Amino acid sequence: GIGYVKWIFKMDDIPQSLFPYVGILKNVIGLLNTENYTYADLANEVNSRTGGIGFNVNHFIKADLSSYHFTMDVKARFLLPNISDAFTLVLEPVKNTKWHDYKRLKELLEEAKSRLQSELLSAGHSTAMLRAISYISEPAAGTEVLNSLSQYRLIEELLDDYENRKEDLADKLEYLMKHIFRAEKM
Repeated sequence: GIGYVKWIFKMDDIPQSLFPYVGILKNVIGLLNTENYTYADLANEVNSRTGGIGFNVNHFIKADLSSYHFTMDVKARFLLPNISDAFTLVLEPVKNTKWHDYKRLKELLEEAKSRLQSELLSAGHSTAMLRAISYISEPAAGTEVLNSLSQYRLIEELLDDYENRKEDLADKLEYLMKHIFRAEKM
């Protein structure tokens, strides 16, 4: 049979100053070298032993609109005999990422910038709508910061002064990983 697992980690206590970096985190997690794998070898292991592992940010709004929560979700698909491998491969980037691989981190930022630029240009109406609603809705504001024009601008600023900001960026991403992926956040 096929197994599906989804872990949901609450992000309610992420410092406001670090929240925009969650958007970068979700774009680079699993794509950097780790203590045990190069990023290419990790991708090969994931592809050969699972049906995929993914990291994403979601938000949930109470039905009465009284509160909302942003979460980091981790999904894994696997054949049941490979369950142990799947769990090990999920934990690898969470626990063992080499955040100070500045060359690879820059490549991933450049890819994210290009992807966001393409998305923003091809769906300008959606970008404008999300930006407008972000002024009256906190969940929409969070989504805009993580996935839209604000995220693009953050990545652009980081790349424009990358040599001076790379260590701070790596430290922030490492802090977020340790802060988000904890048992008490599930």
